Amino acid sequence: MIKCIELSDHYAAYFDVLGYKENFNKGREVAQKFIDDLCSAIDDSIAVVNNMQSSKILKLAQIDFHQRIFSDNVLVCLKKGDTSLEPIRILTFLQTIIDIQRKFVLEHGILLRGGISVGPLYIDESHLVGEVLIKVVAMEHAVKYPFIAIDDAVMDILTSLTAKYADDQSLQYFITWIKSVFIRFEGIAYKTLDYLNYITVQDIWPFIRGNEEQLINALSDQYNGDAAQIQRHLNQDRDDAQCRVLNLHKAVLKKQIAVYCNYDDIDFRDEKKILEREKIIMKYKWAWVYHNTKCAQVNRKDLVLNLNVTYDERIMKDVLRIPADTSVDAENS
Repeated sequence: MIKCIELSDHYAAYFDVLGYKENFNKGREVAQKFIDDLCSAIDDSIAVVNNMQSSKILKLAQIDFHQRIFSDNVLVCLKKGDTSLEPIRILTFLQTIIDIQRKFVLEHGILLRGGISVGPLYIDESHLVGEVLIKVVAMEHAVKYPFIAIDDAVMDILTSLTAKYADDQSLQYFITWIKSVFIRFEGIAYKTLDYLNYITVQDIWPFIRGNEEQLINALSDQYNGDAAQIQRHLNQDRDDAQCRVLNLHKAVLKKQIAVYCNYDDIDFRDEKKILEREKIIMKYKWAWVYHNTKCAQVNRKDLVLNLNVTYDERIMKDVLRIPADTSVDAENS
């Protein structure tokens, strides 16, 4: 009997890793280290989704994630709903992707690029078809820098939610949460996830502040697993957590830039490899600007990453250099 495929709208995030091919061109030892890091990062992404799936509270909102992983390609999706809980569902989905991206970058030194959209999809244990899959794959191919772009269709949903709750003071936490997921340069919100921004439960729901103990006690009996996880988040100091995020990101960029942002290991006559490396350097330039912009936004200029932007005299192309007094070797000594 032919299986009946019924498509329904899903939020879908698709991404892969920066430098996949480059790492396999650097010899077996480098390739093996990269494979180990990638597999560990993928395991972490699976753990993030599984952790969300185990939440009894999220089950009440019918938050049921699906994921597919092949090589360095990851797809995470959530069926679109039509209840009053949809703002929480879509924002939980976006926050989950942010958490996955942050783990890839900060814990494994792997930058991501990809796209998020919404549209028809069918997914089960054996099948994966739908227009939104075509769209997010095309978005990933179009992204030039290491970020996960958000499609206009998703932005339109978030814009309508912002307008809907703008005048309701009791629902301003939706506005705060929506604003927190985007990268902002000079006040302009880009259609890109802000994985460096650390936001607390109290930031999203300020009415919790001062009532943390009562909340945990109320959840402990029926939702003990959720209560334990929420308590861990409630006990985190926002400034300390934000500082840790920026410190780790700075260390990752310094290490990667020292390796990938010059042409020292490339024959200046090999035009193909020079072009590939130039694209990589541009990606790290973007990550560098993003990092320093976030440092300024959260008033942590002490965590700014200082670089020397110079050029390779053989080919007259930009390179990024770590200043001698802040080199990776000096930092680790």
